[in-house]
Amino acid sequence: FGNVIKGGGNLIITDVDVKVGSKTDKNMDFGDKIKEEAKPGDTVKFTIQAENNFTDDEGLEIEDIQVTVTIDSIDDDSDLEEDDTIKDLKDGKDDDVTIEFTIPLEVEGGDYDVLIVLEGEDENGTITHEVQYELELEVEKENHEIRIVRSALTPSTIKCQRTISINTEII
Repeated sequence: FGNVIKGGGNLIITDVDVKVGSKTDKNMDFGDKIKEEAKPGDTVKFTIQAENNFTDDEGLEIEDIQVTVTIDSIDDDSDLEEDDTIKDLKDGKDDDVTIEFTIPLEVEGGDYDVLIVLEGEDENGTITHEVQYELELEVEKENHEIRIVRSALTPSTIKCQRTISINTEII
């Protein structure tokens, strides 16, 4: 299987932007707290740019780059995890990928750890390059907020002197 180089080796993260709702926090550094607080039901998008840091002289491509983003224990103490791939990168080239989450409606307010992991092999298949990046996401939740999740009326057409049924699910 070859060796694994933690810390990236020649696979590096050159930029991380995080969009919470309609606001974007650009150029995040390792360990940063995302400025915009997420709310239940918000969309959070992580755009991760990776670069192959091999030189022209080395001339090695990094292949099969897997990108995984995990928000730790946010979904009723379970992790939310999504992954995607970045195309093979020739030496000195970069590319990005966007991974999207929806914050659960049933979520506790507080801070959550976000782990971004990139892993790819050089074209010789001898070394796996792995790099990790950590961020922090704050979820803000109103104490007395109510949301209608689902509502259904039966029958769909109402006539005089008929029985109707309304089913509503609220959180």
